[in-house]
Amino acid sequence: MARSLTEIQAAFVARITSLQETITAEMRRLDPSVELRDDRWHRRDAAGEDGGGGRTRAFEGERIENAGVNISEVYGALPSAFAEKLGGNASDRLWAAGLSVIIHPRNPRVPSVHANFRMIRLGARHWFGGGSDLTPFYPHLDD
Repeated sequence: MARSLTEIQAAFVARITSLQETITAEMRRLDPSVELRDDRWHRRDAAGEDGGGGRTRAFEGERIENAGVNISEVYGALPSAFAEKLGGNASDRLWAAGLSVIIHPRNPRVPSVHANFRMIRLGARHWFGGGSDLTPFYPHLDD
């Protein structure tokens, strides 16, 4: 049985929330000294209504110089000019959720990690995107 788009959205939010918890636990395991700053934020949409929000987690420790593991789920009305730029119209409602991971280790021989995964819906249109990369500080010429 096919799932509705609303069910897929809910499953995506559950998955990125679970990933944030898993990554947080693993960062604490790898660097027990890590300090965590946790911030829940909320926004209003273009009409002044509830527009969702997210959870930002920032890390710093002995092994991790600076890191962030952030999730968001935002929704609601958009300014009409922006909705049109995205290929929609003023009556279209936005829904977007995503996970963003940035990890900069203190050890310059360990690559930095950057990853973003997003699901976006505007009116009847929806799409998924993202990517990830490792950025080495010390080059490996053989690579």
